[in-house]
Amino acid sequence: MATLEKQKGTPTPLNEGGVSGAPKNATMNPEKRILPRFWIVKKEEGDFFKDSPFAIYQQLFGFVGETKMIRKIKEGLLVETASAAQASRLESIKKLGQTPVTVTPHDKLNQSRGVITCRDLLNCTVEEIVEGMSSQNVIEARRIKTRRNGTLEDTASLILTFNKLTIPQKVKAGFHSLPVRLYIPDPIRCFKCQAFGHTTLRCNNAAVCACGKQPHEDVPCNTPFTCVNCKGDHSSRSKNCPTYKTEKAIQEIKTRENLPYHEAKKKVVIATPAQGVSYAETTTSTAKQSAGLYKEVASQLLPLVKEIVQRELEALRSVVMPPPRSRMIETPVVELKSVPIEKRKQSDRTPSPLGEESDSSQSSQKGKRGWPKGKPRKIHKVQDTDVDVNIDVVDQ
Repeated sequence: MATLEKQKGTPTPLNEGGVSGAPKNATMNPEKRILPRFWIVKKEEGDFFKDSPFAIYQQLFGFVGETKMIRKIKEGLLVETASAAQASRLESIKKLGQTPVTVTPHDKLNQSRGVITCRDLLNCTVEEIVEGMSSQNVIEARRIKTRRNGTLEDTASLILTFNKLTIPQKVKAGFHSLPVRLYIPDPIRCFKCQAFGHTTLRCNNAAVCACGKQPHEDVPCNTPFTCVNCKGDHSSRSKNCPTYKTEKAIQEIKTRENLPYHEAKKKVVIATPAQGVSYAETTTSTAKQSAGLYKEVASQLLPLVKEIVQRELEALRSVVMPPPRSRMIETPVVELKSVPIEKRKQSDRTPSPLGEESDSSQSSQKGKRGWPKGKPRKIHKVQDTDVDVNIDVVDQ
C-alpha cells in the first residue's frame, strides 16, 4: 500500500483564483508576537529582599506606570503588566536606578496546558504535531503514556503547551477539530526524601524509601508502611494520602487561577484549618455541617411557629363580628287559614311590596294600543273663527 509523503511546514492554501497564496479573508498572523504578562526583573548581582518597597515602586512606576502586581520572589521581582505596551516598556529596562537588571518573561505563568485526544495522531511524531499547530500558539507537545505489562505505551492523549494564558476551546489538527481540556498536573514529589514541593535535584534532605524506612535497593518493602508526609499506615506514593489530596488541590487552584504555588497554597491552607484533613474532605464536611445546622434550626423553629399560629387563630375567634349592613323589608305575616279563598286569590294578584308585578302589569297595559272594545266614541264639533274645521274629539 502506498503511503503519503509527509511535507514539512504548513501547506499554503489556494485562493479563489486557484493560485497558491494566502486567502483574502485570512486573519491569522503567525509572525505577530504575543507579549507575556508576567515578567521577572532580576539583579545581575544580589537580590531585592533588602531593598525598600517604596524605592522599587517609584523606579518601576517611572518606567512603565501603574502595574497590576509587584512581588519579591527568590528569582527577583515578579511583575504583572496591565497591557502589551506596558510589557514592551518593561522589557526594555536595563537599569533600576544605578542597579543593572535583566528582564525576562516568566517561564511558567505565561503559558497554559491542555489535553487533546485523537487516535489518528498516533501516526504522527511529536515534532510534526508541534509544527502543524504552531500557528495556534502551540509550542510543545508531550504524549501521555501508560504502563501495560511492565512497559510504557503511548496513548491517544497529548499534553499541549500554549504560548498564552488561557487554553482555546478547540484546536485544528489537520482536518480534525479537537476539544481542549484543562491539564491539571500531579503534585511535585521528591523521589529522594518523598516530600512534596521540590524535586530530587534541589533536595538537601536524607534519603527515605517510600515505605518509610531507610533505602533498601533490590529488596522489596516490608509492612507496615509509614507515610513520610502524614505518618499514616500507607506508602508515600499513595493517592489516598491526605497530604497528596491537599497538594492536588493546590495544583488545581494554581492552574485554574494562574497563581504562583505559594499563593495557591495559602488559599488551600485557609480552607483546610484542621491538620490531617484534605481540602476535598474539608469542603465535603462543610456541606454536611451546613445541612445538619439547617435541620437543627428548623426543628427548633417548628414548635415556635405552631404556637404562634395557634395563638393568632384563637385571637381571631374571640373577635365579635358586627351584623351585616343590609336593607331588610318587613312584610306582614298573614295566616292563610283565616282568609277566604277569594281574598287569597285577590292577594295573589296584588302587587308585591317591591312593586315588581305592578310595574310589569303597567308596562303590559301601556304596550296595548287602540280603542277598547265595546266602548262608543263621542264626536264633538269645534268651530274656528277663521276656518271652519271639524275635529273629532274622543271622550274617554
